[in-house]
Amino acid sequence: MTWRCIVDTPRDGAANMAIDQALFEGVQAGDPPVLRLYRWQPPCLSFGRNQSARGIYDPDLAGSRGIDIVRRPTGGLAVFHDRELTYTVAAQVATLGRPRAAYAAINTALASGAARMGASVTMAPHRPAPGPLVGATHPCFGHTTVGEVTAGGRKLVGSAMRFENRTILQHGSILIDGDQSEVVSLQVRSPAGSMTLPPPITLREVLGRVPDWPELYTAVLAGFTAMFGTAFEASRPTDAECGRARDLEAHYRNEAWTWRM
Repeated sequence: MTWRCIVDTPRDGAANMAIDQALFEGVQAGDPPVLRLYRWQPPCLSFGRNQSARGIYDPDLAGSRGIDIVRRPTGGLAVFHDRELTYTVAAQVATLGRPRAAYAAINTALASGAARMGASVTMAPHRPAPGPLVGATHPCFGHTTVGEVTAGGRKLVGSAMRFENRTILQHGSILIDGDQSEVVSLQVRSPAGSMTLPPPITLREVLGRVPDWPELYTAVLAGFTAMFGTAFEASRPTDAECGRARDLEAHYRNEAWTWRM
């Protein structure tokens, strides 16, 4: 089956999440699988679907720094999106397998893409989490879970998934530069029992340089092509998807959603 590949323009947090959900809904309805590669403008702090945020993060401080805030449709913990490539995969179980198999396959494709740029990467083994993740406020990149893409024992790619109606939505960040410190600096206070966590690793550190955008998306696409052995057709969000995304933006800009927990 031919996949669509959308190399998208930078958007703000609500618009990015709305496009991802619109693509997810389309695949649920029978559209072909899709890989979307994109960036964020302005920089954005995103919360996981069920992550506590109200009273923990300071929206006024974020606004004063020109940082957007959004809550994702997927799980996981907070991520600061700025100097990164973000990927989205939407595909049915018939294409990728069930969530665990899909997660492994997508991460293998991402590792292959990173290796094509010259990065020495590995897949993380199982290790205990640094305390309970429910209600956690540390960065997504502060903890590595089994099967994630790492370099030098540190997390390079952070991902989150949603599984609904036998369709998988997975998106995540490949860090180009930065240390995710904004996830902590935008908190109202340091939560009780917080720990000092290792910083993530970035492509700048791994490669000794900053790859440009065409090199990044070309390498990631090549990794997916090699992993899934299928053609990827250059695409863009359709008029119908853009219309649905415009409707969904109201949801992702609604403070009742962003600060619901």
